[in-house]
Amino acid sequence: MEQDFLFALNVAYKKKIVARYLAFMERHGYRRPGGGASLQAILNIKDVSEFEDGWIILSDYHTEDGLA
Repeated sequence: MEQDFLFALNVAYKKKIVARYLAFMERHGYRRPGGGASLQAILNIKDVSEFEDGWIILSDYHTEDGLA
């Protein structure tokens, strides 16, 4: 069984979520289906594939915090 490891700063994921949400809302005339009660915003693996195997972010994080 293969596992994917996706590493990015929270801000990178937030930007992806906002972009996908805005694109969805634009396609639907800025109205949520089903009455608009849900704020669900989904990212698929293909949406974040650029973060796959981004292990380098861990060494960068430790260096910035003086842990490396």
